[in-house]
Amino acid sequence: MSYDVVALHADNPDLRTLTRALEDAGRDLRVRALAGGHLLRLRDASGTLLTLEPAQLVEAPGEVERLLDPDLAAGLPERCWWTELRARPDEAGREAAHRVADRLALSSGGAVWTSGPADFGVWEETEHPAVEYTAGKAVVVAQDRPVVPFSSWISDVLADPAVQEHGFQLLTPARSRLTYALRTLMALPLARWVVRTEDGDHFDGLTGLPLIRHPEHGHIPARAEGPAAPAEGFLDESPLGRQIVVDFTTRAPKDAFDPGLSVERVTERLVGVAPTAWGPYEPALAPWNRKRMARLVRHRAPRPSLFRFRGTGPGGSRFSGDLRLTWEDGGVREQVSLVLGHPDAESVPHHALPAAVAAVAEGLEMMHVRLARGREDATYAPRWHGLAEPLGFAVGWERAEGSHGRGGPLEGTRLGEGSGAVWYPVPRDVPRERATSLVASQIEYLTAGRGRSGGERPGHLT
Repeated sequence: MSYDVVALHADNPDLRTLTRALEDAGRDLRVRALAGGHLLRLRDASGTLLTLEPAQLVEAPGEVERLLDPDLAAGLPERCWWTELRARPDEAGREAAHRVADRLALSSGGAVWTSGPADFGVWEETEHPAVEYTAGKAVVVAQDRPVVPFSSWISDVLADPAVQEHGFQLLTPARSRLTYALRTLMALPLARWVVRTEDGDHFDGLTGLPLIRHPEHGHIPARAEGPAAPAEGFLDESPLGRQIVVDFTTRAPKDAFDPGLSVERVTERLVGVAPTAWGPYEPALAPWNRKRMARLVRHRAPRPSLFRFRGTGPGGSRFSGDLRLTWEDGGVREQVSLVLGHPDAESVPHHALPAAVAAVAEGLEMMHVRLARGREDATYAPRWHGLAEPLGFAVGWERAEGSHGRGGPLEGTRLGEGSGAVWYPVPRDVPRERATSLVASQIEYLTAGRGRSGGERPGHLT
């Protein structure tokens, strides 16, 4: 289902309040618990009307403004609860969702947010409340929101073995944007961002190429004679900000790891602040707290843990990312993917990159830093952002010492205390194509560890 309603209310509704809210939708409706009671499904004679996820406490500010509506947050109490409903995208489903949400908001004071009309004309009754329809080899989720997050609903759909075997498609209108976490998912081979235009046509949100509906595969590329042209407006060259994308991996002993510390150190060097909030999904509603995170990670061990985090810099620029922790023999590996938005190219903190590397040098395995056109709020519209430009990469000293960190086309600088890491910046005046080639050659050189630079000029360690 794709019509979403969020009730924001001052108090966590008790059983009596929740019962009255469900009764407001209609006393002749049937209620069924799903996922061990974690979800409630409301049905009429024709099928499912809506599914309700229990209230979540909004402990950290910012998600209402980021994902819903900045104006909505102004009238909310400082401490509130977030209850999300997903309704059938017809008049009966929308009305039922509004009655339940209005009762919850009025019970203690609050507000109600609704998505767009959400009726793409393809909805069908499915077992999962987030699924719009299923094709033979694709599961399609539709969302009509200004910003589409990596929600618990979507995460649950992805756990379906059929999705993992065949594919996942996200259907949105052209006005929607994706968070970094969801946009990263859409870049995977079995995923596709399907964008619906006002005329009812479809195109790929990452490539702009036209798509057509297919009964077996959901949406597939449209056939064209000659090179396919991207959708109208996809190649919009109007000004955009800049985004730094940082991917790095660290490893620490099991008895000495501190989950989230590496994230905190990098964002403090590049933005000036630690993350504001974290959580397993979006919205990320818990205030940033490494001790609380560590308790959850240890409780889940030896299963891996995946968290989303976000924050806002002093100038209003936003950042968000993913943190994955995996237990291995003798240690814990942290994999971090982070995007930081900036208003323009001049505000990108190139000078702070060595400090960010040095801050996580101990235990660092690899770090890649890239620069791309993109929104300052770290969300992604369905338009061409250009190819990312590598700014540099770093490796832990243990990985670099096979060649003593020397040689190759890029000059390396050893950073950090103890064993440290080696940072290989790309010269600022190098064209993007050349920069990509230099980074690839340097990585190949380090991997070989043979002291040959493949014909490139020799580098050195400073």
